[in-house]
Amino acid sequence: MASKVALSRAAPPSPPQQAAADSARMRREVRDLRAELSNRDRMLTSAPTRKFRILVLDGGGMRGVITARLLARLERKCPGFLAQADMIVGTSTGALCTAQLARGDTPEDLERVYRKHGPQIFAKPGLLAKLSTIGGLAACQFSNKPLEQAMNDSGFSKMTLGELKKKVLITAFDVDGEPAKGMQGKRNSWSAKFFHNFFGGDGEVRVKDAVLASTAAPTYFPLYNGFCDGGVVANHPVMPAVAQAVHPAYGGQKLDDLVVCVIVVIASRAWEHKRFRMPGSILVYVSAGA
Repeated sequence: MASKVALSRAAPPSPPQQAAADSARMRREVRDLRAELSNRDRMLTSAPTRKFRILVLDGGGMRGVITARLLARLERKCPGFLAQADMIVGTSTGALCTAQLARGDTPEDLERVYRKHGPQIFAKPGLLAKLSTIGGLAACQFSNKPLEQAMNDSGFSKMTLGELKKKVLITAFDVDGEPAKGMQGKRNSWSAKFFHNFFGGDGEVRVKDAVLASTAAPTYFPLYNGFCDGGVVANHPVMPAVAQAVHPAYGGQKLDDLVVCVIVVIASRAWEHKRFRMPGSILVYVSAGA
């Protein structure tokens, strides 16, 4: 005779018990979710902010070869130094350095350009030329054709600012207010002009046009497209660089997130370099004077 095995079953929870269990489970899930979110918040706030690195190069004519040598030395000491720069800013001869470095050229490439083309760009005028120009007061001492040829030989004949690999800012000073190639509409005369390739900027302007405008030093070179040397407004373009970087429409960076490296080649020991100090900045300077 087969025996019957009684299977015991747990009694189903009553509706109040089920509601209490569901409520406890939901409280646990909410507690776990809050803990996860709090942990994520701590990770986000403790993570270091990505710094925006700016390299600033001043003017100085043929002293740009010293800038190239300094940059080469920095790159050897700190490999990847130039690659980490988010923005390069230059005035006058610093504009030429800016163009080449932003394209991806090395400091050695830059030095070769100065050594190859420098003697033609800065050929000393003869006595007759000095007398006829009254030392540069009646006419310019140099032609900008050798510099334009150097830019063409270096591959900048058609390249635009928008085609450069890094963000740039190149200073100039607008004298005549007439529209230049790649720019729309009439400009304000006797005002600073900052060529840049940020959104809404001068991306369609040729690199060589910006450089030739920035290097048109009064009494040395003629005006270029109505512009003269950027040194008229900012020979050491630190402040324009910072202003561009924090401008909401362009760089959009926070001031505390900027790291600025200023390469300065000066012609006098009396230069008050401390006035260009700012938190987070790196100042590299050398006196080229006696």
